[in-house]
Amino acid sequence: MPLALQNGFTDASSSAAPAGYRIINGSLRLRGEVIGGASATVVFKLPFGPGSRAAIPISIAGGSGDVGKIVVAPDGTATFYGVVHASSPGYTLHPVDYLIN
Repeated sequence: MPLALQNGFTDASSSAAPAGYRIINGSLRLRGEVIGGASATVVFKLPFGPGSRAAIPISIAGGSGDVGKIVVAPDGTATFYGVVHASSPGYTLHPVDYLIN
């Protein structure tokens, strides 16, 4: 399922999978790459949140070695925290998954 990106975040490119999710055996799994936005802002809202707040490490696409995290609240609100570079190729959302409540 596609995700509605917020606060200046967009899909990274036409060659990367668009931001989305799917449910597999009771887990929500993210996919895709996003760019833009700013640290400490909401990226998207998921229809299902984890049982408790989940902080999930993500990597910066392109092999820069930078990392960040997506924090998913129990209501499904996902907030990005990390380094934002103007030249960044994007932030990888996969493999990010968690059990849904």
